[in-house]
Formats: sequence, C-alpha cells, structure tokens
Amino acid sequence: MEPVKEPPPDLMNTGKSRYGEPVESQSRASREPVRNIYKNDKNEKNDKNDKEERDIVAPGGSTPTHQADYGSGSFEMQCVEHLIASCLESFPKAKVPDTLAKKNKWALEIEKMKRLDHLSEAEIKQALIFATSDSFWKTNIRSTKKFREKFETLYTQSQTTRGKSSNALYDTADRLNKLGGEIGG
Repeated sequence: MEPVKEPPPDLMNTGKSRYGEPVESQSRASREPVRNIYKNDKNEKNDKNDKEERDIVAPGGSTPTHQADYGSGSFEMQCVEHLIASCLESFPKAKVPDTLAKKNKWALEIEKMKRLDHLSEAEIKQALIFATSDSFWKTNIRSTKKFREKFETLYTQSQTTRGKSSNALYDTADRLNKLGGEIGG
C-alpha cells in the first residue's frame, strides 16, 4: 500500500497568500470591501488632479469665467498687438493669431499674468519691450504663453540691461573709438 500524501496546505487557512503576505479571514472580506493597498502612483496623481479641478469650481457649482473678449484698447490686447507686430517684423509669414478669438486667447495669458502671477502692467510692459527688442529673445518669444513662461528671466535681464546698450557691437565700437581717441590724440 502506498503512503497517503497530505494535501497541500490551504492558502486561506495559513493566513498567508502564495507570496507570503498576510491574508485577512474570509468572514471579514465578505463584510467589508477589500481596499487595494498597492495603489499605483498614477491613480494617486489622478486623485490629486481631480481634487485640484474641484477646487477651481466656483461656489455656485460652475467654473469661474473670466473676460473672454478684450477690447482693442485694453492693456492685454495692446500687448498682444505689440507681440504680433514683433513676430511679423522678424518673419512676415509667422504664424500669429489672425482672428479676434485667437487674439483673445493670447490676451488671456496676459490677463493671467496680472491676476494669477500678481504682476503689474508696468512690469509686464518692461519685460515685453525687452523681449521684442533683444536680438536673442525676439526670436524665441513667439506667443504670450511663452512670454508668460519666461517672464522672470526676461524681467531680470531687462533690469540688468536697463540704461545700458544691449548690443555688444555698439559697446565694442564705443571702446574702440575711445581707444582710438586716446592713441591718436
């Protein structure tokens, strides 16, 4: 007669899963839903995004609406027109907003700079003039979205070059003229 083999231990009776992790009793699992303790980061990020979106909703339950139609004389629209003119000056076939709706979308970025970033019109104007006159930034700032993104850099650089010639060629020519005057005089 062959020896009787014992059946493999029941996974539920050992209190451990096949991976050695503790398993709760069957009676508790039937009473309460099982919570996933191994939540992946993606779900946590989605939960966080959902919360942030809910925080934006106004008390009445609707999302806040901001002025979507900026008049041609508004500060926001003047900034947009200045940036469009700069883009077209450097490249006449530049892709710039050509309809009022598209211009309003660009103007919204300027409005966000004032409302959300707490910037004054004078600060925005100073950085915009610098961005559209500096040879490097003129070719890199092609929209109000990019202007808002790079504002801090533009503003600080405009502060350091204020009162100075931003063109190194003119600075070099001035130094050579002074040197020539000292040598020849």
